[in-house]
Amino acid sequence: MKKLNILIISNYYPPFHIGGYELACRDTVEFLTKKGHKVTVLTGNKGNGAQSNIEQMGAVHRELTYIDYDNPSYRQRAEVETGNYQVCQGYINQLSPDLIYLWNQQYLSLAPSLASQNSGIAKLYEIGDFWPAAYIRPGFINALKRKVKPWLPGLIGGRFDFGPCIACSHWVGKAIKEQLNARNVAVIHNGTQLGAEPQRNRKPPTSFLFCGRLCQIKGIEQSLLAFTLLLAKFPNRQLSLTCIGPIESRYKQVIEQMIHNAHLGEHVQILPPTDDMKHVYQQHHVLLMPTLMPEPFGLVIIEAMANGLAVIASDRFGPAEIINDDKLGILIDPEDPIAIADAMAQLIDNPARYHDITNAGYQHVDAHFRLESVKAKVEQVLLQTVEEHVYASH
Repeated sequence: MKKLNILIISNYYPPFHIGGYELACRDTVEFLTKKGHKVTVLTGNKGNGAQSNIEQMGAVHRELTYIDYDNPSYRQRAEVETGNYQVCQGYINQLSPDLIYLWNQQYLSLAPSLASQNSGIAKLYEIGDFWPAAYIRPGFINALKRKVKPWLPGLIGGRFDFGPCIACSHWVGKAIKEQLNARNVAVIHNGTQLGAEPQRNRKPPTSFLFCGRLCQIKGIEQSLLAFTLLLAKFPNRQLSLTCIGPIESRYKQVIEQMIHNAHLGEHVQILPPTDDMKHVYQQHHVLLMPTLMPEPFGLVIIEAMANGLAVIASDRFGPAEIINDDKLGILIDPEDPIAIADAMAQLIDNPARYHDITNAGYQHVDAHFRLESVKAKVEQVLLQTVEEHVYASH
């Protein structure tokens, strides 16, 4: 099998990360490196402190900068576009990669994409978020601006060639084709490592987990309301809810006030992100994911399943694509705290169902989302993309 020289470009890369998109990128990099491919990661300059394993080998370069959407200015955006284009162009010329593999480009501008397609080298997009929609706005005027920009001094622009792509779910693949004119879209779900197989016992679940970005659109407020209702239903049970993940300081104050007002202090804790999620999963029984946003996939769902947790999640988009059978978990209306509380109560009242769900979820991940088999499919797409590009070039 041919060993590729791959340049990966992403806005963030662990240890600094926001969600599953960056973690999936890390998993892919580590898999491809173990398979003997040469992988270089070019990413944004956040997270310059702690280093990842491959960063210690000099394979991660945090040199790209971000558009400041909090204090927007045309000049700052133009400087980011021009600077990132030159940085990407420099790495492409230096490395002469077989493939440029583009992950999340949010905040980086279209400069890395344009530098990639202008290089004439094979490229591939991994889509786990709808970042292209921020750049590819519809309408004649916006299309004209993109066309004119390359002719103006100091500006970067041009037609955006969105493809080929790997989409993290079927609904994302369909959406980017229909709404963003993506081409050559392959669907490959994310994967995860299997933990220990869940052990069956007769005890009902007592420890609940909310994991991910702690923000309104992820459903943390609905989770807290539902947990309040659950405590009222089971006043004598020792129930707990752990909310773990990044949170903005202002919003943390809102959540802490909400916990205080509902007298949840003895039962709920807010924790910062950790690299030892395996230990976190081992300490909990049920994952709550009542996300309100159009979730592209839901890496935390398969991680929880792979570590023996039952999952209660939104009945739409990515979560509903993973939990496609009621034996695998419980899908709920994420805007209905009563429904979330009822689902939690079902698992407490019926320990046998709880343990059936944990076992079925574990087997489901083993059959469909095992990390090694998922990334092997990705590797084949990468090899095929390079082969087809070479063929077309001749």
